[in-house]
Parts: sequence; C-alpha cells; structure tokens
Amino acid sequence: MQQSTPTFHLGLTMAGAVSAGCYSAGVLDYLFEILDLWEKGRQGLVPELEEFTSLIPQHNVVIDAIGGASAGGMTASMAVIHALSKRRPVSEPGEILERKGNIFYDSWVLLDDPLDGKGQKTFGKMLETDDLKGGKIQSLLNSKVIDNIARRAFEVEGAFNIDGLPSYISKELEMMLSVAMLRGMPLEVDFRTPIRERTKRRKDSPAHITWEHYTLAHFKFSDQQKSGYLWLNPFDQEARALMLKSTIATGAFPIGLKFRKFETSDFPNEYLKTVAERIIFNRFGTDKYEEESEDVRQKLIRIIPLDTLNPRTAAKFTELISALPATAREFRDFLKDKFPDDYIKYEMPLEEWPDFIDWNKLKADFDFVAIDGGTINNEPFGEVLKTLINKFGQLEDGESKMYGVVMVDPFPDRMDKEKAEQEEQYYHPEDIFDAAGKIIGTLKNQSRVKRHEMVLESDDDFIKGVIFPKKWQRIDPDNPKKVKSIKWPLACESFNAFGGFLDIRFRQHDYFLGRDNARNFIRHFFSLPANEGQRHPIHQGWTDEMVAKFGIQKDDEPLFLPIIPDLNILLEEKRGIDNDPYRYSVPARPKYKAAELMGYRKQMEKRVELLVQLTEQKLNQPSRSNNQPITPVADSVIADGYKVPLLLRPFSSLKKWFIQVLLRRAPGSLSGMATKGALHYILKDLEEKDLLDK
Repeated sequence: MQQSTPTFHLGLTMAGAVSAGCYSAGVLDYLFEILDLWEKGRQGLVPELEEFTSLIPQHNVVIDAIGGASAGGMTASMAVIHALSKRRPVSEPGEILERKGNIFYDSWVLLDDPLDGKGQKTFGKMLETDDLKGGKIQSLLNSKVIDNIARRAFEVEGAFNIDGLPSYISKELEMMLSVAMLRGMPLEVDFRTPIRERTKRRKDSPAHITWEHYTLAHFKFSDQQKSGYLWLNPFDQEARALMLKSTIATGAFPIGLKFRKFETSDFPNEYLKTVAERIIFNRFGTDKYEEESEDVRQKLIRIIPLDTLNPRTAAKFTELISALPATAREFRDFLKDKFPDDYIKYEMPLEEWPDFIDWNKLKADFDFVAIDGGTINNEPFGEVLKTLINKFGQLEDGESKMYGVVMVDPFPDRMDKEKAEQEEQYYHPEDIFDAAGKIIGTLKNQSRVKRHEMVLESDDDFIKGVIFPKKWQRIDPDNPKKVKSIKWPLACESFNAFGGFLDIRFRQHDYFLGRDNARNFIRHFFSLPANEGQRHPIHQGWTDEMVAKFGIQKDDEPLFLPIIPDLNILLEEKRGIDNDPYRYSVPARPKYKAAELMGYRKQMEKRVELLVQLTEQKLNQPSRSNNQPITPVADSVIADGYKVPLLLRPFSSLKKWFIQVLLRRAPGSLSGMATKGALHYILKDLEEKDLLDK
C-alpha cells in the first residue's frame, strides 16, 4: 500500500557509553538539526532556502521509537525533551564554558563544571565524601553530580501539546529505557504431568522457577497515561519525576555510581507483568494483548455453548462474562480465580488465546533496586525494531521496507584485527585464578546475547545502520583524499570510558565528533539504491536536480539516494563550503596535563580511606543472614578440629593483636596504595591513547 506522501518510519537505539554519552548527544543534535531544517524548508520558513524550493524532497521521515541503555538511555530522554521544547542546535564550538540553551550540550559537555571556571570540576565533585556521612557506601564515586545534571536537564516549562510536535516526531512515540533489577521476577515453568493437571493432586507438583532481572521503563506519548505504559510527558509533575528516576537508573553504572530504588507505586505490578510479557513474547509495537478487546470477550461467549454446561456452571459463567476486566491477560486470571485451571485449559479452548505467564509467585508489593540497564541489554535495538515491524510492516510497497533502525554506538562491539588475533592466541585457564577473571565477562556477554534480534534479522531484511566514532587524519598535503584512521577517535574512551569526567575539552571534542559523524552517515551512508525503475517509494518523486544535489555515487558504483536529505548541503554550497567528509569541527584532539590529575590525589586518598573504614565497619557488623545458628554438636566438633595447639597459643594471641593494629592503620595505607594505582592506570591509559600532554 503506497501512501500519497510516502513516510519512512525511523527507530533510534542509543547504546551505553558512560561519559561518551556526549558523543551520542552530538549525533542526535545534528540529526534533529537537519530534520528541523528540512521541515521548516518545506514550509518556506528558512529565507536562505527560498531559492532552493524545487530541490527540497517532499517525503516524510518520522521517529516512532527510541530505545536506550545507560548513557544512551539518558540521551534518549534528553531527545524527547529537546523535541518537545524545540531547542536550538549547537553547530559551532564557540565558548566552551557557557550554557547554549541546548539540552544535549548543556547536559553532556558542561556536566557539573562551574561556568566561571572556579571551584570543583565534575571529577572533583565525584570524589567528594559528603555522600558517605550516613555511614553507608552506595557507590565508589559520589553520584550527586548525576542527580544535579539530570535535574537541570528536566527543568522544562510549558504544557504538553501533542499536536505541537514537530512533524518528524510521532504522536505515538515510544521510548524504552533498559533497567536491570537486583530483585528478579519469578517465572514459573509448569512441569505437571497430565494426571496432576486434571486431578486433585495438581497442587502437589513441581515447578521450575527462573528469575527475570531485565525490565524496561517503557514510556509512550498520549493525551493521558495509557494502560501498560508509563506516561511520556515531562510537563506533568508525577510523570516527569518517574521519567527522571528511570533516566538516572538506566545510567547507574554498577558499583561506580549509586543504584536507585523503585517503589511499587513507580512500577505497579500490572505494568511489570505487561512489560515482562512484552519482552519475553516480543510483543512490542502492538497492544493486541494489553488493551480491552470486545472481540475476545464475544469470542469467549461464542465458544462456550452454555447448553452443554450444567445449569449451575452456565449461570455462573453468564454472570461472570459481563464482569470481565480490561485486558486479555486479566480475562484469563479473572476466570482462573472462578474456575479450576484444568477447566480453563480444556473446556475453554479459545483460538488465538494469547500466551501469558502465571504470576502467582509475584509479590503484590514488588519493589526493587535498579542498576545500569546496560548490564543486561546495552543496545535495545530489538525492542525498537519489533515495534516498527508490528506497526508498519503492512506499509511495505512490494519489497520496499518503509521502516528502519539506526543505532548510535560510541563503543561498537566488532571483531577487529586485534580481537581476531586475541582469539587466535586464546589460552585455556590453568587454575581458578585464570578462570576467575573470565567468569564476570562470560556472564555479562551471555546476558547480552541477541537471540530475538538474530531471528528478526533473518526473517526481516530491515533497513539499518550504525553511527560510531570515526576520525580521519590527512597524511599528504598534496593529496587531500589520502588519509589514515585514528586508532582512538574518542577522548572519552580513556579511563574505561570514564575519561570524559576528567576534562570538559574531552567532552567537547567528542560531542562535535558525534555531529561530524552524524553528518557523514546521513549524507553518505544512510541511503537506498536508486537505479531507474527500482527506486524506493520515498524517492519516486525525486527530480534529476535533487538526485544531482543529494545523490551518492562514486566512479562506476551504483547510485544511492539518502533517506534523510541534509539541506545543510545547499546552505554550505551557498556559503562556499566544500562538502568534505574529513572536515571536523574540533580538528585537534585534546591533551590532558598530568599535573591536573595529580591535583586530585589528596581527594582520592581521602575518599578511599573513608571507603575502607566503612567497609571494615560493615564487615564487623552481624550478618543479616536468616540462617539458624550452628547447632551445639556441630559447634563442638568444628571447635575441636580448629583448636590451636598448646605451644602456639601465645603466638595466636599475638597474631590477633597484630591484625587489630594493621586494621587500624589500613585505611591510610590502603588509600595511598589504591590512589597510586588508580593514578598510574589513568595516566598510562591516557598516554596509550595519545591524550596525555607530555
């Protein structure tokens, strides 16, 4: 089915990035800039484009879903606020320490640095110890910085006007943020035999329980809160508070940053159940199983011939059918409360009855602590893709897909030459010390396996692309096309991706590299083949002049046309600016002074010292375990087995005294050793990535 004005539906996935979220922010800033320029250009609202009216393509591109994890999830939330408040892009570096009125720049580049250049910078604030005054360690770094940044980002004014959205933002936009729960939701696999299912012995039956620790903060635009979703409305106080908490939670880097607690009032049980089933059964982009369905209600009535039931059961069923609750899952749960399980299963064989999970093991007051969603799913593109497939798969024109997904990934997982060599030189662990270091990586990688996504890709040849860091360096002044790739394009990649917290110049560099990479991706790579007679529906109306301006063709290669026309090409041509893919807004990579890092030494030592002291106190506290005390018999046996020989008892008491003295001295000595090790690691990593000012 071809639309009168073809519309391409776009999904965005924002991968986890830690401090390199500034790169993702720059990517989105450029994307929104050209989408906004295109919209205004078609409306005749850009005077500089008036002479190019005939060159402006008329198809539509609409963002229908955006998903993110960790720093990518935080940037996704910012994107929604940016679109609603229609903020201006930051296209030139300009003065680095000033607010631009742009949520991407002000949040990710400035972070919590003082605008006057005085006082503690962001990294120094993350070393402050006021968060430890309560006697509890909730993170290695002080996370109040994150709260400050997020709070400022969510300072929005006005009222929610869904009709005032830009044309490139769907009025039913869905935003999904990955969340890892430290409390699992019980999923029961029924192992009852047929005789147990249909007899009174069914209660005494085994079940296999697994635990789901992954969920989504799944928001959706609407005029009011919708069943099965969280309300995507930053102008409503309660909705904004939950959006803020979810945004911070998806970026709560494990151990490093503070975890976040969610009450039952934040994520009600019905919401958690719906989202869990949406994830497990891959039901994104459809409310078929979630909203009220009169068809299901009527089908239930039709398939149960009341004349075959005994009068008492028929009367009971007739009374109950009119009282069925709203959702299909609630239909089944409601009926299970009134009829035996086997009756529902065998006597009510509803065709197309959806699969649901038996939630009888889920507590009614299910609150939980959340950490970084990237711990389990760092690139939730499958959720975004399935949303597009279910919503717009029917819009295919022949073999042309009318939807696609773009992933923004500052640290893409790829089998490069170095990793390939490591695989070839793989060695088997020889003892538990070798194996221990690999266990965490194994568990992390296994939890992130993309099974649903691999199936989707094999079944659906969707349009896709990834924007990732790339920076080229010219190596021959006489040949501008002779370039080499910089090995470490991101400054924030240093210090295990925490490098951006060290220096605002790192963040500024990566922000504008994100803009530059987005420009090149949109102009040169996010495109479709355009041979005559085989053009995609969005390109059917393109004139030869449009093709000449925006087309992508090198030498004898096939012609491609961009999905999103970058009208900046027209403006740059008018200003005499060459369309050079190797042009960078911040050409030079920043350098960090070792002396500045050493200036944090005393702060680091103080924080580590307090962490050690509080850890010692925690270890000396009674255990919270609910295990029963050891029995007297076992106690005596173990005591006999571990008695200190008579001749060594004086040394035993001396040893106890020595350990006590060591523990009293440990915090200072340990903090010095730990700080020295951390400083050495950071400086070495900065030097390796050519970011250290020597």
